[in-house]
Amino acid sequence: MRLGYWKIITATILFSFNPVLFKTISLGAIEILWTVSLIAFLVLVTANVAQRRTKELLALRRSAGTVAVLAIVFTLNNVLFISAIKVTTIANAVLTHYLAPVFVFLFGTLLIKEKTNRRSVSALALSLSGLAVILWPNEMSFTNQHF
Repeated sequence: MRLGYWKIITATILFSFNPVLFKTISLGAIEILWTVSLIAFLVLVTANVAQRRTKELLALRRSAGTVAVLAIVFTLNNVLFISAIKVTTIANAVLTHYLAPVFVFLFGTLLIKEKTNRRSVSALALSLSGLAVILWPNEMSFTNQHF
């Protein structure tokens, strides 16, 4: 198997443990996000320097506004996701977080009149069925103590 496949498999395994770790760590959402982001930043900068790709790091100055907006949205998204994991079940947090593509599809279709195609609808159905398999039936709870 190629190295790229192993990297994807490793990343998938590591990311799949995040909600469980976030739930068990006694830190708050902002502290967890700060720690994870700092480690990721250090790893990425170190990798770029080791590969002599420092020009790519400096090229970010040209699009600093876009990068700043993306950083704010990314931070808000992840703080809310980690907070949801902390205050409710992991299944509820994952469900609401991974429904984002559904909302993007619906808002794109209804608000800005994007054309739908069979491929988009099939991908949406496949992703929803994957969520159902992962979250159903024992993990989801809609009682007041979880919301």
